[in-house]
Amino acid sequence: MRFFLFAAALAGCTQDFDAFLGDASTGGDATTDAATDAAKDAAQADTGGGDEGTLMFSCGTQTVASCSQCNGFSQPCVYCGASSTLAGRCIQQGSTCTGGAPNGFQSCSCANASACPESYQVCRMGFCRTCTDSTNNAGQSCKGGGTCVPLDGGCI
Repeated sequence: MRFFLFAAALAGCTQDFDAFLGDASTGGDATTDAATDAAKDAAQADTGGGDEGTLMFSCGTQTVASCSQCNGFSQPCVYCGASSTLAGRCIQQGSTCTGGAPNGFQSCSCANASACPESYQVCRMGFCRTCTDSTNNAGQSCKGGGTCVPLDGGCI
């Protein structure tokens, strides 16, 4: 008789173990969201699109929203000016960004990558550098996450 009462008590208890899982039809799974974010970050690595979408880059005599639009000069360089203004310039992949800042601008200074203005930048020797502008940037932490791998295209 005890067994019957115990079984009857258990029959009224249920547990929904899926209550904390995201609904696959709505893409609510945190793992899927993280993978999507990582893929999006990798696709944007070192193209120089301006993280806030407002930074424009000089490409010869023209201005572009992303250095990927600048034929032969796909590497972005970002420089800091007065009052937190930024200037962008497209150069050849693998070239250094430390020279060639526009008048009134210089390489942005930093104590760590989080102080750099763009996600594809690293902080090396006190200055923000585009990950791919030097093989010496290899292994540095990127502002937007990941580690700099210059020969494989950037922050991964």
